[in-house]
Amino acid sequence: MTKDTLDSAGNPGADGIDDPDAPFNDCAGAEDGIMGSAYTCVNANALDNPQPNTICRPGTTFKECFVSADCPGEETCQLNYIAGEYTLRCMTAPKGAQPIGSECNLNPEDGDIMLCEADCYGIGCVGFCQTDSDCATNENGCGADNWCIDDSDTACTVDTDCSAWECVLQKNLSGDPLAPIEFDTCYARVCDLNKDCNDGDYFCRPYINGEYNDNLAWENRCVAKPANSVGLGEECEDDPDDNIPKPDCGTGWCQSGTCSAVCEQDGHCVAGGADMLCGWTEYSFDYEPKDNVVDNYLPIGLCQKWPGTNNSCTSSTDCAANPGVEACKFIETKDTASGSFDGTGLCTTVEANMGDIGDPCGGNSGISCKAGFCFGTNGEQPGWCSGLCGKTADCPQGATLGTFTGAYNLACIPYRVGVAGTMDATDDDIYVSICFPGAVYLGGFIPGNGLMQITQVPNAETNTGSSLADCSADYACTDTKETCVVFHTAQGSTGPTHVDYLCVNNKLNMPETAAPNSPSVVVNPSASLGDACTVDAQISTDTTCDTLYCLPDVGDAGYCSGLCKTDADCSALGASGTCDDVIVVDRQDDSQDVTVKACRKAESCVSCSNQTDCASGYSCINVGGPGLLAEYACAPSCSVDTDCAGTDGGSTCTESMDNKGKGEGVNACAPAGGC
Repeated sequence: MTKDTLDSAGNPGADGIDDPDAPFNDCAGAEDGIMGSAYTCVNANALDNPQPNTICRPGTTFKECFVSADCPGEETCQLNYIAGEYTLRCMTAPKGAQPIGSECNLNPEDGDIMLCEADCYGIGCVGFCQTDSDCATNENGCGADNWCIDDSDTACTVDTDCSAWECVLQKNLSGDPLAPIEFDTCYARVCDLNKDCNDGDYFCRPYINGEYNDNLAWENRCVAKPANSVGLGEECEDDPDDNIPKPDCGTGWCQSGTCSAVCEQDGHCVAGGADMLCGWTEYSFDYEPKDNVVDNYLPIGLCQKWPGTNNSCTSSTDCAANPGVEACKFIETKDTASGSFDGTGLCTTVEANMGDIGDPCGGNSGISCKAGFCFGTNGEQPGWCSGLCGKTADCPQGATLGTFTGAYNLACIPYRVGVAGTMDATDDDIYVSICFPGAVYLGGFIPGNGLMQITQVPNAETNTGSSLADCSADYACTDTKETCVVFHTAQGSTGPTHVDYLCVNNKLNMPETAAPNSPSVVVNPSASLGDACTVDAQISTDTTCDTLYCLPDVGDAGYCSGLCKTDADCSALGASGTCDDVIVVDRQDDSQDVTVKACRKAESCVSCSNQTDCASGYSCINVGGPGLLAEYACAPSCSVDTDCAGTDGGSTCTESMDNKGKGEGVNACAPAGGC
């Protein structure tokens, strides 16, 4: 830099930019490349810094600006760091640069490079503005008939009503939290559906708001359709690595090779054809990835292709009208009136080369499953296909699973596919029941974390495997190494349910120690009904039950439970033992709850984590205090103080308070001295 005595407006004073009449221009003679040949010497450091940081940047005057219209010639208004601060200045735009609102790309692996007049964000080319008019994406605007000229489906009163982008204040454009800056910026409108974009050349693309906490939510934005893209329901590019070029989707994500769009109801998908339905998917988010725990689910509706009769089903046997042509697949749905989520099976047309239950899938097999469920893949190693079921009788026995060795008896078990957008409530969870080679062993009755007892075909030589014989008559198994276990099924949040009672091997394959990669050993149960046991047993030294059910007791202890017909079957539990209705499928409508009879202790201070953990007549409440003092245990349910008379709880009916001191709407006779 050889002279800096005037600012960009010609007023006296240095501004960190080489003056036009500088005696020598260090940046002269540049090649006429993508940024042209006119370059100016600019100092990035503060003017009082004795060590300047000068660099040749493309542009002439570098005058201050608010919008590109303030700039000379073909220059545009861009964000710069000059003289120690962020500022908007006129600079040369790349040759062939895309205007505000256009598609852009800076990664050659994602396609052709497309640069912007100002800056490229994930949503497209952004720029700076003073009013919405500076961001108009629809050149012709609003017609005299109050309909957008280039989008006759959008009503308008002013030209900016026909734009997919608007002028909004954007904060921290520098990306530096220690030096936040904000400018009015042309940015994509927030949308729920494609029609909200007001411009037929744009579509509503799903994004999240970036709040990685309980405020996390969808914040979809209107983005430009890719060049030569296809419409809703058409074939599109879903696998760029397969070397089979296909057009991009111009209405949303490309799902399974079909162009999709965000939706709230089936009516939003009709443009894609009669076989397009609005199916919901719940995406999981982990705020703290290291803990490997899902912190939130966000549901979103997407138009999906469902060819076929779409008759209701629980398994593919219900699609027998078109055997081999249709299979039962699960779709999550949303009631637009109530906002509640549900799910159901539908008979839909499938390709002949898709896998049936047990067939190899994924990995290097190149095979997809008819029902859409493929388990057990590991890199190139194929897995095996599962399928929908309403009961275990719908599942094959002695099945081969992909390329895995051995034969397996498959049971029908519930698989949670969504939480209906509510993390705290469980009575609205969405389930689909599928054929699976195992019984979930929790020490309890509700699916969740725990060990899996794999149900291979019985082997007399190794004394392993499970027969899955029916034991509903008396809950007894003829093979002494087997135990009668509940297998329940559920579909959606209100759909069909079923309970099977089947014989399962009561030996458990468990890690020898808690050390990582500890070898597994076969563990024989050492406790029986009423005996102490380890709740949520994890290693071989933990105490397990021959009933396969260990429930929380008072404190940190556990006791062996089991299936029962009458209270007499539970005498081993002592005076408080009762043959109780245990909820295995909790529904918002209590009349739809699915229960089984099992032995439980009906007494205060039994540990619990939710209401279904307590025996009938007891409620799960916080008997500890706020914060880390919170401790949940069962206590007699009540409405008024007189309900507490003669119970084993306290004499006062009180509402349970959570660890933050907020009432939970559950009243109980809390023991006066706590538990």
